[in-house]
Amino acid sequence: MEEQLKGENQGILNPKPMQNVKVLSGPQKAMRLAIAAAVLVIAVVIVIMIRNQYQKPIKTYYKALHQKDASGMCEAFPSWLIEAPTNPDAMSIYDMCSVVVSSVNSRYGAAYRVSVDVSTKTEVEADYLQKLEDGIRSQYQVEVDVSEGLRLKLVVMYSNGSTEYQAIEYAKIYKINGHWYLLDVPNDKE
Repeated sequence: MEEQLKGENQGILNPKPMQNVKVLSGPQKAMRLAIAAAVLVIAVVIVIMIRNQYQKPIKTYYKALHQKDASGMCEAFPSWLIEAPTNPDAMSIYDMCSVVVSSVNSRYGAAYRVSVDVSTKTEVEADYLQKLEDGIRSQYQVEVDVSEGLRLKLVVMYSNGSTEYQAIEYAKIYKINGHWYLLDVPNDKE
């Protein structure tokens, strides 16, 4: 019992061992700095990619137009719109894309090339997005969440090998159920 009374912490707490301080050498510091810089660069790239996701349907549409692929152009549209039955007076999305390929081909020649840049973007008003949701539900019997919309002014370069033509085109894109889509083909009317 006398041994138990010698110290309150006797046998209960272990004494702390001496801690060694590690000094980093020059190459170790450089390696850690390089890793930190790489992580920062990756984070910036991810933020830029997330921020520019709205451009995906535009890039898909014009890349397919460049390749003269009407089916590929359709990938910029939601599947329920592509698969929707059309009345006899209306064109399907595929037919509209085919007409665009044909008209660009006749205007610029069979060897045409296409590139596009977004010049400006403005947000679509929230009340219009709600009306769009209601219209889609009514016309296509599909429940959608249209959370964002953008009006884009596009600078489109058409080239036939010897001459370049610059066109201004306009498109509206919408974030529907978390993904960006076109609902109509871009055109020269604002």
